[in-house]
Amino acid sequence: KQFVEWTHASLDAATDPASPDFMNFCQGGQPLVDAAFLAQGILRAPTVLWQPLEKRVQRQIVQALKSSRAIGTPTDSNWVMFAAMVEAALLTLGEQTIESRLEGCVQRMLGWYKGDGAYGDGEFFHFDYYNSFVIHPMLLDVLAVLKQKDSRFVPVHAKVLRRARRYAEVQERLIAP
Repeated sequence: KQFVEWTHASLDAATDPASPDFMNFCQGGQPLVDAAFLAQGILRAPTVLWQPLEKRVQRQIVQALKSSRAIGTPTDSNWVMFAAMVEAALLTLGEQTIESRLEGCVQRMLGWYKGDGAYGDGEFFHFDYYNSFVIHPMLLDVLAVLKQKDSRFVPVHAKVLRRARRYAEVQERLIAP
């Protein structure tokens, strides 16, 4: 209970422009990453991280997420998923989305599939942790939102889930004794 209360207080402070702890959501590149992980947390735990918040704090968070749009739409790396994640959260919260930052970014990521559960980080494959930490989790979460709004994403989500499971098998074999 204490940690949830602290989380709610920190969400308020981080998104209140009058707070000394107000976070930067729109200058430079890194704030898009931060906004995406905040959005993903809200998508994954709405009954804890969203619904109990005061309406004022909810409005602050929505404004903070929207302000991250000032950071240009990424086009050539896993960062497309950060823009898509923010838009997916905004869609879930009842806000208008920017199609190029939501579906457009998802389509870019899907186009970088390399096989055997792995996506390229942009056009080229990189053997690093971004498939496990960003690409698969965010792609699945964004597609889960999209399939609720539009049935044409149901088979896409199912395909991406199969790919994620295969990638998890590969990861397990990389760390197994």
